[in-house]
Amino acid sequence: NPGIVKISKGGKISVPADYKGTAEVKVTARSGNGKKVSSVVKVKQRKVKIKKLSISKNVLDLYEGGNTTLYLGYKPLNATHSNIKWTSSDKNAVKVKGSGSRASISAGKISSRKTVTIKAKDVNGATASCKVSVYPKASVENNTGDGNSSSVNSHPSGSNIPDNKPSVQKIR
Repeated sequence: NPGIVKISKGGKISVPADYKGTAEVKVTARSGNGKKVSSVVKVKQRKVKIKKLSISKNVLDLYEGGNTTLYLGYKPLNATHSNIKWTSSDKNAVKVKGSGSRASISAGKISSRKTVTIKAKDVNGATASCKVSVYPKASVENNTGDGNSSSVNSHPSGSNIPDNKPSVQKIR
């Protein structure tokens, strides 16, 4: 199978660097006088260590009860994924579930703002992290100046935006 094993005229055997998986390939050579020799070559994927990890977001804001997914990038691009573990510095404030190149995170119940570090670590020691600011679900009273009060959401940006108006937040 020339898609797996290539043999030069001089008999040098090579496998493409991006080949994934294992295979057994029977290689046969014929001499000028008609004699032939065969051999089985076992091909295995070369394990390439991850040298650098990166998470899709370095900084993230979440409200209590909110959730999102983080994705992992790695270099070199042909690296073999090897037992990546995701952790949270405060499992009560932010839970993390994941393996491999993605993890789901969810903010737990909190009473005050917390900053939590989510880490991804490869078995060979490459790491990446994301700082997650978790905000409690809070409601405050806003005096409208006409003697009436209206309920508004407390937003991470520090602004109070009424429930009935759309908000746009800048993500760090």
